[in-house]
Amino acid sequence: MKIAVLTLKTVLDSLLTWVRNDYVYYNTLSTPAPEKSWLYSTFYGNSHGNFDYYVQAVNMISRTDVDQNKLSTRLMFDTSRANLPTIHIHMPSETPGKFTALNGQIGFSGLDDDNNAQMDLARSFGSTYDLIITGGNSEEVILIYELLQALFIAGHDTIQNYFAVFDYAGNELMVNPEIIPYNTFYRAFRVSVQDERVVRSIVATPTVEDIYFGGQAVNPSAEVEPEQPTNPPMFSDFSILGLKKVSEGGEIPDIQFDWLGADEGSTLSFIKEMLNKLYLLSNN
Repeated sequence: MKIAVLTLKTVLDSLLTWVRNDYVYYNTLSTPAPEKSWLYSTFYGNSHGNFDYYVQAVNMISRTDVDQNKLSTRLMFDTSRANLPTIHIHMPSETPGKFTALNGQIGFSGLDDDNNAQMDLARSFGSTYDLIITGGNSEEVILIYELLQALFIAGHDTIQNYFAVFDYAGNELMVNPEIIPYNTFYRAFRVSVQDERVVRSIVATPTVEDIYFGGQAVNPSAEVEPEQPTNPPMFSDFSILGLKKVSEGGEIPDIQFDWLGADEGSTLSFIKEMLNKLYLLSNN
């Protein structure tokens, strides 16, 4: 089963890693060309007072793992990083999804040790996540917010590989001091996704081991109609259908197979024709 919140965290981490790698690639060429990087095209020329958004974005994504100020992601709200550049993934709600298969059954999973069939069942859910952005100051929080929004736009095609629906927008949160301390600089980014949870059913169904065709052997050349049983058998084996029947003189009687209700073009009609052909082939 795919756990949606873990998938979302993986997507965020992958996008941030891509931004770092893209900048490092252009900045470490034999002739460095950082102006060709995605960060440059996104943030260059944006500043507020002494805060240059492009320069600060480069500094933020260039930090190593040993630097606690490296931009990181966390599940739920990590209070130990309330004043550090962090994207906290908080899940407040879920609703029934719109893309659930009939009865939740979507396919064959495999056979258990007793040769019983196991099925995969699925349900889709609409999940809403609040990505709570924190940082050391208000400018840093705005930078992370704009970086996150730009990455979601730029990585739309990639994100669609993980979620059937992916929508996002900025959002205001009411501060809960038990979760977010009062002296925290923060901004919320709300993400709504549609995803499907697939799990194996706890019920195993016995598999089919034998197939029997119901019917009656009929000799069309006979003048007397064959007697129809009051309750014709629904299941039988091939021996009663005359596949092995021969006359005492060694000649094979002209035997055909027929069923009541075997209308032209129906499945029964097709099976009837196939059995007749098999009968003739087996005796030639």
